[in-house]
Amino acid sequence: MKYFMIAPMHDVDSLVAHTVGEIWQPGIEHKVLEYKHEHEPFEDIPEKSDQYIAMADFGYSGSETVKKMVDKLERIRAAGTQVSFYDQHNWAPEIQVRAFTKYTYSNDMSSAEIIALDLIRKDPLAMYLAKIASNEDYGRHDDETRKLTDLVNSHIPKIDLIKELAGLQSQRLDLSSSFEDALQDYRTQLKPQAEEKLISSVTEHQTRMGNFKIGLAPSLLYMKPGHRHLRDNNLDYNTLCFYEGFDNVLFRTQNRTQTEALLGLFDGDSRDTEGGFDPGEPVTEANYIEVRDRVIDKIRSLR
Repeated sequence: MKYFMIAPMHDVDSLVAHTVGEIWQPGIEHKVLEYKHEHEPFEDIPEKSDQYIAMADFGYSGSETVKKMVDKLERIRAAGTQVSFYDQHNWAPEIQVRAFTKYTYSNDMSSAEIIALDLIRKDPLAMYLAKIASNEDYGRHDDETRKLTDLVNSHIPKIDLIKELAGLQSQRLDLSSSFEDALQDYRTQLKPQAEEKLISSVTEHQTRMGNFKIGLAPSLLYMKPGHRHLRDNNLDYNTLCFYEGFDNVLFRTQNRTQTEALLGLFDGDSRDTEGGFDPGEPVTEANYIEVRDRVIDKIRSLR
């Protein structure tokens, strides 16, 4: 039997989902699921039986690349491959039937905890790491969630980190010296520099749906670290966090009505008052102001 673990690797939840897969089936093949490239991890998977695909942590966007992914999954399933999907983003029933042999959804656990409970709930290390992922994902922060978040966002290669976590000898984040050194370098030099760059970019914008603080985060702070730094320092504002090198904006609004208004304008997804959307193109330092102003002008068009 050939095993595949397919999920993003950009945050704690998705990275731990991969780690759970590694603990469950040591040597499992890890593939990265990326926004706008969702079909690519499946292109070289043969349409045959004697395979098992575990997927996690990816919401349905309705994009053409997701449609290609679903089409490929349907063919893989028809050939006899087991496809199990674990997520906190609910997919439409008709997509579930087409793409997945097994679909497990929960709105109060991380994807990592969902997959750990289903595949390997008796393994104490898997459940320990999965609980950290849930705590981080739902804002229950402590030293462990902060450490794992910083590890994921450091320059440590993701596959190396997955193997390190899967090989822990106890239910503690006691890492080898090379990983601890990389973490220290990130915390004392790289992360503060990146946060300062984000802070220096922040501007305020007035709209009918409230005032926004908007900033550009370096790629080192991609996804939650950049978003949360901007959000937590501007609690009375709606926030938009753009990222260098990515076509993904994370936002926080003051209420669900504002969130729904934003998602009515842009192709994205949300949970409660936080979510993300596509600004239309990857953002660089050179085009950031143009892309930002185009997004805020569209928001100002709301009546």
